[in-house]
Amino acid sequence: MTITSLDEWASDCLLKSSSLVAAERRIIIGVCILIVSLFSFLINFFLIIAILCRWTSFSKQMYAHFVLSMLFAGLQYTSVNFYVSIPCAFTYCSYISSDSLMVALATPNTLSFFAYLFAAFAFSVFRFACFIYNKRSWVVFQKVCLYLPWVLAILIAFYTTANGCYKRYNRYALEYTYNCSACNLFFSFNFMDFNFYIGQALPLIMFGLYGTIVVMALQYILICTAQYLACLLFYMVPRLGRGHPVAVTLMNTIGSINVALNPLVLILFNTQMQKACAELLRDFGIFRNKPKFSTVAVTPSFIRSNSRVSR
Repeated sequence: MTITSLDEWASDCLLKSSSLVAAERRIIIGVCILIVSLFSFLINFFLIIAILCRWTSFSKQMYAHFVLSMLFAGLQYTSVNFYVSIPCAFTYCSYISSDSLMVALATPNTLSFFAYLFAAFAFSVFRFACFIYNKRSWVVFQKVCLYLPWVLAILIAFYTTANGCYKRYNRYALEYTYNCSACNLFFSFNFMDFNFYIGQALPLIMFGLYGTIVVMALQYILICTAQYLACLLFYMVPRLGRGHPVAVTLMNTIGSINVALNPLVLILFNTQMQKACAELLRDFGIFRNKPKFSTVAVTPSFIRSNSRVSR
């Protein structure tokens, strides 16, 4: 096949493999995707700037490195929407005439999705280990938990793409999909199965880890829930929704809601993050006086000390 015929085949295959979203509904869906994506992008970007501007106070705190990793993954995930899903909702993204270009533009969605998932999982493992053993000088273990998620995400994105398991954005159904790709891994097990099961298993393991330290991890239960729903809905919504505008909108916004929840939870529940954000806003003249905060940061040592008192 020539490049032109391959492009036509991929476009025709995507058209036949899913329900076509009606033209009158595309604008409404596109506006919803734009609003959620813009909110997700801005809140991730804002918190990144707030942390980096006060990096001298954050750099020695191990959790801040993990937070930055997740924020950058969330920022990248949302960024893809601005040049793929949002233009495709409004204009069928006619500027992406080449299937190879569509694959190249949509692949960062896979990279950032797995980077965020693995980073959240590694963070939960690291916090659980620190809580159980109370060792704060695990430099090597910290570096492994910090960088391994990105290494694995890059390897998955490269391996799947190199072997013909392409993620595309279906401009007709308005959804990221692996349809019309060769995604078999071994025997009857394919990459979609892997993606589905790992997307359910890791958040459930995180539930278990944080469940043992509920007081410290209450805020992250929300993140785990959003991660689980994002992975589940990616596969269930297209099957059950069949092109309904609510289903298509949910399909295109659940990921952005997921990655926006992390910085939102941090801003709402973490005192140091609140101070960093408030100081950043004060630098821009929004706050004149230094705001006061009454939130108490809960740490493993705090929990242990209180448990001894209660005994």
